[in-house]
Formats: sequence, structure tokens, C-alpha cells
Amino acid sequence: MIALLLAAACALTAFDGDVKVGHAGDWKKPSAGVPLSGDAQISLALGAHATVKLPDGSTRVLAGRAVVPVKRLLEVSSKVLLSEAVRRETFADFSKDAATTETATRGAGVGAEPVAMRRRRTVTFMGEEEEQARASSDADFAESRLRLSDPAGAIDYAWLVVADPDSAPLDRMRAHVVLGRAAIDDALPEQALAEFEWALSGAPATGSHADDLRADALLQRGQARMQLGSDDAARTDFEEAARLAPHGATAAHAQFFLGALALARSEPDEAKRRFASLSAFPELAGAAAELMSAASP
Repeated sequence: MIALLLAAACALTAFDGDVKVGHAGDWKKPSAGVPLSGDAQISLALGAHATVKLPDGSTRVLAGRAVVPVKRLLEVSSKVLLSEAVRRETFADFSKDAATTETATRGAGVGAEPVAMRRRRTVTFMGEEEEQARASSDADFAESRLRLSDPAGAIDYAWLVVADPDSAPLDRMRAHVVLGRAAIDDALPEQALAEFEWALSGAPATGSHADDLRADALLQRGQARMQLGSDDAARTDFEEAARLAPHGATAAHAQFFLGALALARSEPDEAKRRFASLSAFPELAGAAAELMSAASP
């Protein structure tokens, strides 16, 4: 339901969906008539929208999933550019700097300075500061750029990891997964499959997140195999992904695809069993219900 707020020097004039104002650890629902302070952030969940009125009277429409610092909206002298994911969901007016590396190829335009100091892109992305603060390695930056819907930047950083013979097995796996996901986004399932194969066939990764990462790589490879018509091989990947990471989003997505494959084999009872585990994930559960309904005689 859209909530209308009173005008302020800088304020939300309308919002729809799960929108919060504040900062990490202290998010609050917006209340009518409260101005947006310069140190606040606006958090929008997937599917949410917010309209912000700026001091000059102009408005900017934001869309989830995103975390937008208010100070970036108030910096009149600098360009505020949106990620591709936000651009597809918003009516905001923006432009790109001609020096962007958006069309970069693997390894191109990468500076030699320490990774934590690299600022290779002239384009500013919503949420970039928060992502950069959490990143400390090329693998971190690769995943961060992908989350910011910057596949060219993600490929650049991932390729640094892949090309470095001293990269840790865990980071190498992460990099290949990033490259595979970027290929999926470009509708290149064969290339994506090759990247996921490399991710899973390299030196064994160790560490607290190794199983979770391997499960994600299996999940991604299973989806690529489905796109290429290899349903049996995809089913094996999804089952192994669910075994390695039995809780959380990876397992839920694996069970969803296993249910979809069961329906394709005309096994509704098996599909129903798989879908029964999705109650904690409303979007997946809703999609599963639609599949079951469509498959019903």
C-alpha cells in the first residue's frame, strides 16, 4: 500500500513495499512528515519502490533491491548513477560517464595499485560504498560487482583471480562461479556450464564456507544444464547441492528445481514433496504453487 508523506527539504513523498530508513542495525519504517537526514540510508527490498523529493524540488524514484545513502542524493555536484538492476525498475533520470569500463573484456583496464585502493570505474553505483567497505580481495570485489549488477567489473576482478596461479582454491572457485553467473545473465549457458565445471573440478576448497560455495556452484551448474536440456545431470547437481547445504536459500532453490523436474517427469507427488519444504521462502512457494496449478488436469 502506498504511503503518502508530507513534503520536506528531502523526504519520501511516496513508497510502496518493504521500505526502511536508517542504517545497518537500526532500520525503521518511515513515518509521515519526518525529513531524511543526510547520514540516513534508504533500504528497499525486492519489489519495493520509493519516491524521494530533493531540496531543489526534483524527485527521484528508487527501486529494490537497493540500499541508497541519502547523502548521495544530496550531492548535486556529482553524478548519481544507478545499477543495472535498479535502472530496469526505476523511472529515475540518469546518465553514464563515457569513460565507463562497462564493455571491458577479461583483465582489461585493471590497475596495478593494491586491490583495496582500486577505483577503476568512473561510474558511481548506488550502494557501491557499502559494498566496497566489505570487500578486501579480488574475489570479494568480483562478487560485489555482480551484486551491483556490474558484470563487466565482476568479470575483470574474477579474471584476476583465475589468472593468478597463487590464488587460493576457495577464491578460484568463487571467481569461476562469478564468471558463470555473468555468462548466464548474457544467455550463454554453454560458457556458463564450462565456468561451473572449472569451479567444481579445481583443487579442493577448504574453510568454513567451502561446502556452501560448492553447493551454490552445483545449483548454478544444475540450472545451466537444465537450459541445455540435460535434466538428469541437473537433478544430480540439485540433489548434491541440497545435501551439502541442507538449510537456507541454496537448499530451497535446489528443492524448487527438483520439484519442477519432477513435474516435467509427470510425478506430481514427488513435486509436492519437494515443494513442501519452501514455506519459509514465499516467492519460491508461490512459484511452486503456480507450477502445481498449471500441471493439474
